[in-house]
Amino acid sequence: MINIKKILLTIFSATALITFIILPVEASSLIEEQQQRLKAIEPTWVKQNIPSGMPTAESLGSVRASNTRGVSMLARNIDFYFTDGIGFHVENLTASFEPLNPKQPVNLDDPRQFIIHVHTGTVVVPPDSLSNVFNKQVLDYWPRPLNNMKISTTHDALIAKSGLRLWNWLPPIGWVPSYLKGQVVLNRDDKLVYTPYDIRALGIPICGVLKTFGIKLSSLITLNRQGANLEGNSLILDHTKLFPPPALEGNITAISLDDAGLHLTFGDKIIPKFSPPASASNSFIWIQSGDIKLFDVVVLNANVLIKKDNNSVLLFNLYDYRNEIGKKNVLTMAEDGSMILTLSS
Repeated sequence: MINIKKILLTIFSATALITFIILPVEASSLIEEQQQRLKAIEPTWVKQNIPSGMPTAESLGSVRASNTRGVSMLARNIDFYFTDGIGFHVENLTASFEPLNPKQPVNLDDPRQFIIHVHTGTVVVPPDSLSNVFNKQVLDYWPRPLNNMKISTTHDALIAKSGLRLWNWLPPIGWVPSYLKGQVVLNRDDKLVYTPYDIRALGIPICGVLKTFGIKLSSLITLNRQGANLEGNSLILDHTKLFPPPALEGNITAISLDDAGLHLTFGDKIIPKFSPPASASNSFIWIQSGDIKLFDVVVLNANVLIKKDNNSVLLFNLYDYRNEIGKKNVLTMAEDGSMILTLSS
């Protein structure tokens, strides 16, 4: 286990030793000056910098210095993706990355070993991402009733176009082009409810026929998957199970639709206040407090800033972050122990 801040201390000490060898006359005063600086800086490296409002440190019986559960994160104006084009645009978000084993650091290389608990903020799930959620998560099995779903959104409706098979009503003659349009609302169980009011097959409206004969959509289509369950005429979506790992937790307080996609606003009793670094741009990820493992290195009492080298939007792909960090990117470290990763355009 590597402690980045101890490495920094070693570098300072080595610098002092080299100075002593090369400049013996002035070495004593220079070393004393550097030691005084180190003594002044060192407390900031081990100080727990937990955002105001977040749970305080826990006694975990771990050898890790920070001895806190989880990692606190502040993100602004970024595109955050899990994998396979599934993700969302983050407008402003505060969250905790919490390991399933509290004695272990948050391991970015193993998304199944931690959860993301969203506290406050708003994200936008674009139509392409919604399509990928269904095609690569919900409908990734056989036999399935819907195929190759393409989703678009407007200011008041979600539109889904796909191939349809009515297994109990028609012989398997191929996928029938279907069209569904409806609203998305938030129910009391903090789940998204999609209820189509316009349903068409081969371009023929069938909503009126279904209503006239009392036929529920669920009697024509069977869909009962993790995070998506068709009940009656409504599709119930659970955001805590809909996305790939890590599990996404947090209370949704409001939703809305527009051309950009599905807007989700989160809020709970924890309202953390971060101390973002002065060098942050208008698009960044700021990890404050806790222990996190990335690139096989464990950063203790983490203060890690990830940003772009210009004013463009930061794209962070959790499953592929290693490949995104190329040779042209710059990693620097401030005297207070903060790591700053600047991604090139």
